[in-house]
Amino acid sequence: MIANRLLGPLAFAVLSLACLGQSNAAVHEFLRYDFDSETPGDPVITTFQTTPYPQSHPYATGGFPNIAPHTGTATIGNPQGFSNAVVLSTTQGGIGANYLDTQFLVSGNLVMLEFDLAILASPTSAVPQATASAPNGQVFVINTFNLNSQVTWRFAATPTSPEGGSFGMRNNTDGDLVLFANYELGKKYHIAIVANFLSSTVNVFIDGNLALSDHPFVNPGPGISEFFIFQNGVEGIQNTVALDNIVGSFDDGAVPEPATLTMFAFGIVSFAAMRRRFAEPPKA
Repeated sequence: MIANRLLGPLAFAVLSLACLGQSNAAVHEFLRYDFDSETPGDPVITTFQTTPYPQSHPYATGGFPNIAPHTGTATIGNPQGFSNAVVLSTTQGGIGANYLDTQFLVSGNLVMLEFDLAILASPTSAVPQATASAPNGQVFVINTFNLNSQVTWRFAATPTSPEGGSFGMRNNTDGDLVLFANYELGKKYHIAIVANFLSSTVNVFIDGNLALSDHPFVNPGPGISEFFIFQNGVEGIQNTVALDNIVGSFDDGAVPEPATLTMFAFGIVSFAAMRRRFAEPPKA
């Protein structure tokens, strides 16, 4: 089972894409999932790709529903506003009822994940992983793990009504969500999350606008080893999301000058555009 596997050693190879200012900090893509070459209606292609970077396919799909067997899907589709996105869909209950997983080893002063996201259908209550600010639970989550197998940051969507909900980042003290933007059901958003390993903080941008700044890491620590993307479900109720243009980028570890750091963090530089997965509470 994927949740019990250990990440084996990966050969580390990257392609230099750009230089930032005068700091000589080179920016590299380590993954790019655009699904453009895949066929609508087919399951998303998965592969354990080590090198060369950028990776072009996720590592695995699956799920941990409360009632087996897993019946969730990860297929290529073209919902409104998307062209060849991966559509994750489940009607099963449980934490991590349906997931899309990645594997890699990268480190740098700045690591950025950007993606297009739409919550297409969602339960509105009784979803797992409820918190004080997200009493209806978390329908969509991205957990990011550092090289010590600890959560660095968590992005989540929590429903608030039949029309939509809120985006949030996990609080590093009590596991609650810090909500920073609302979403409408069926609407596509471009999200960029920049993790600053010099300050152990995260900045989040939605459609190019700064939505959350200097949010502390859940656990300070070195590098990034995994983005674990998953849905929490309620039995018999549809949970469907679309994801496209998933791009991960990092700098080469050179110390950037302040102006360079600002350019990277605010998206002026274009980026063309196995462990504890769920963190709290553990999966059943």
